[in-house]
Amino acid sequence: MLAMLIRHIRGALTAVLVPCIVACAAPPTSSEPPSLQHARKLEARVSAQTVYTSPQQALADLQRALHLYSLVDEREGQLRCHLKLVRIYIRTGETDYARRNLAQAKAIAEMLQAPEYLYDSYLLEARLTGRQADFEKTLKISPGPIQRAVVLTYLNRVDEAYRLIETKIDQADDAPEDFAYVLYEYASKRRHLDAAETALELFKKIDHHRGIANALHLLAQINIENGHLAVARQYYKRALAVIISLGDNVRAQAIEAELSRL
Repeated sequence: MLAMLIRHIRGALTAVLVPCIVACAAPPTSSEPPSLQHARKLEARVSAQTVYTSPQQALADLQRALHLYSLVDEREGQLRCHLKLVRIYIRTGETDYARRNLAQAKAIAEMLQAPEYLYDSYLLEARLTGRQADFEKTLKISPGPIQRAVVLTYLNRVDEAYRLIETKIDQADDAPEDFAYVLYEYASKRRHLDAAETALELFKKIDHHRGIANALHLLAQINIENGHLAVARQYYKRALAVIISLGDNVRAQAIEAELSRL
């Protein structure tokens, strides 16, 4: 009798506990299919820092994300991946791959008629061709001040570019690479100390090692021109440390030569 009672109690507890355990273990539901969720996660892993520190991993993640976006017919996701792939291929010098992805990006951007994506695709095309007419065409469709500033900088109109962003530096975290590019080029041509220092900080935020070295080198040169030799030496030494870490022996020798002349 007692054994039957124990079995009855165990059965009752099991009936209550099993659904509870299953309910607790169940993953949260989402209205998006798993493949789309995974594509978004892969794309989100590709930050500016990843592009500079692990370009091959960034390429692999974007190509996988592009495949998944294509499977579920997510056109905007495909477009973003193509554009990001183009930027990386331009950076790595693989222009054939860049052109192939750009052709697909442009086709989707023109179909969606999204101003920001059209701007991106036109700018990347101009960077690949190097034609002034292509940059001028991009300037006409630039959706905001920083985008216009970037194109103006490519057109060597650095003063106009700087005026557009001079009062918007507090927004630099929204587009650090673009702001850094505009500020660095302006500082380089106008020997502007503050712009060079801000560019350096932005390059650091996105792990742009070559940009960091360039900005440090520029700051050394500007300080020499201003007669601040002790400060210039410190910037030269910092630039040299970055260049050596990059493995650029030719540039390291050139900086060492400049430093020895101080």
